[in-house]
Amino acid sequence: MIGLGKIKHKKFKTANSKFKIFENINFFLHKLLFLNYYKYCYEKLFLLVVIFSKKNDIEKYGD
Repeated sequence: MIGLGKIKHKKFKTANSKFKIFENINFFLHKLLFLNYYKYCYEKLFLLVVIFSKKNDIEKYGD
């Protein structure tokens, strides 16, 4: 009984570590996707800010 329990525990441990590795990869991919998404959003925001500031300059000083 005790031997069987130890074997089961070992099998579970290896499966668990494999799952953890997969989980980490998944988490890393999600992090990358989110970072790229935020980078894209910030670039768009930055472009909008630049466009608006240029518009204001044109309104203030002519051309």
